[in-house]
Amino acid sequence: MPVKIADAAGSYTDDDFYNGTLYAVDHGADIVSCSLGGTPSSDIEAAVEYAYTNGVTVIAAAGNEYETGNPPQYPAAYDNYVIAVGATRYDETRAPYSNTGSYLDLVAPGGDLNLDQNGDGYEDGVLQQTYLGSFCDFSSVYAEGTSMAAPHVSGVAALLIANGVTDPNSIKAWLESTADDLGASGWDNDYGWGLVNAAAALHNIGGEDILLVDDDQGANYETYYKNALAANGYEYDFCHSPPGASLLLKYPVVIWLTGDDSTTTLTATNRANLQTYLDSGGKLFISGQHIGWDIRSTSFYHDYLHANYLWHGHHYNLIGVTGDPIGDGLTLSIVGGDGANNQNEPDEISPHDESASTVFDYVGTGYGTIKANTGTYKVVYFGFGFEGIDNAADRNTVMSRVVSWLIANIPPVAIAKSDHRYNNVGSKYPCTTYLNGSLSYDPDGYIVEYKWDFGDGEIGYGERVEHIYSTYNWVGGPSGHYEPFNVRLTVKDNGGYTDTLYIGK
Repeated sequence: MPVKIADAAGSYTDDDFYNGTLYAVDHGADIVSCSLGGTPSSDIEAAVEYAYTNGVTVIAAAGNEYETGNPPQYPAAYDNYVIAVGATRYDETRAPYSNTGSYLDLVAPGGDLNLDQNGDGYEDGVLQQTYLGSFCDFSSVYAEGTSMAAPHVSGVAALLIANGVTDPNSIKAWLESTADDLGASGWDNDYGWGLVNAAAALHNIGGEDILLVDDDQGANYETYYKNALAANGYEYDFCHSPPGASLLLKYPVVIWLTGDDSTTTLTATNRANLQTYLDSGGKLFISGQHIGWDIRSTSFYHDYLHANYLWHGHHYNLIGVTGDPIGDGLTLSIVGGDGANNQNEPDEISPHDESASTVFDYVGTGYGTIKANTGTYKVVYFGFGFEGIDNAADRNTVMSRVVSWLIANIPPVAIAKSDHRYNNVGSKYPCTTYLNGSLSYDPDGYIVEYKWDFGDGEIGYGERVEHIYSTYNWVGGPSGHYEPFNVRLTVKDNGGYTDTLYIGK
């Protein structure tokens, strides 16, 4: 929807921006695209915060003042709420006018009217329809600016929303993670995370079984996870920053690392998104030496990581719990070697409830790793950083065992009984039988279907069923005999596995 906030001369106030943004949000906008900028303003900040907290993605031009001092432009520079977009020329280098700075997230084509780099005989602007001095005179013209770049990103964001990635955190994280890296490796002042890539963004959504989330505050510890995943042949998608729930929900397994962070390991927003993910049957591997120290008093720590925080100490050697599918037979060191050598005070933890069990114990004292299986979701929580394991062979083995346990599915067990079975001999028809499968169970999930084959050609569904037999089961010809029908119960779990039980002779 077009929301007009400026007058005929293009002038507007901060209050106009505030009212226009709230109007768009309150009338169903999914994206607010801003090709404008100026100085800091409490009204402008309040407007973009309102959009963000109401699930609306705000995308703004980074500004065209690089050659006149490069001042930060607002709302683009409100980095907590806005995706800031700079401009590139045809050759994908930064346009000379495009602002740079710590708030820059992405770049997109913005043009350069001083060049014809593609040799088509036209100046290298972005072709757009606009008015030519009169609102009655519209035409297609070439223009340049970050105001031309920002709508490219808004268009790709709209495509993401159409494909189920809906919240601002997910859209920002995914656009950044699928951008073409330009300039210095990783994020840089000139290009942010790189040039927006619509094809990559749309092609990769939920394309793999594993999403690796980098929440290590700008360090490069994700390399240890990437290498271990690759060594085991696991394909994965990667996020430079924590996404929202709509992206997490597209992945059966999420691996989340917090590195050395000790004060914002899992923010309230991150905890809420992970809670939604786990409640929907997710499988989480989370690793970080200060998670317990930071969020030990939260309900998420106790009720979703299923952990108690004991203390943070100086224990660097661990031994796997005998019989545990992840830890059995392994001894680990998290100091020295070719690991990250960043483990200064790893957390000592313990299981919070009966759904959790220990995986690795610190040698001489306490527990370093637990896993939990609630039947709805699974969690593996390392109270130390996986990146600290001191050799690649152990990291590869641990990663293989963690992922294998998370994705493993134990088949359900079918248990059935007849609450009443008729006597064929001398019985009268019709005859009613009551069948009960309520004692069936799934060790690592839940049963989604109870299917009954009553043996007389009829099928029924449900935990408990009632069936009326209108005939009998005669076996053996003229000299034969009556037999009960062979009833079959098949149960299916939430992972698609089945088990079948026969009730018959």
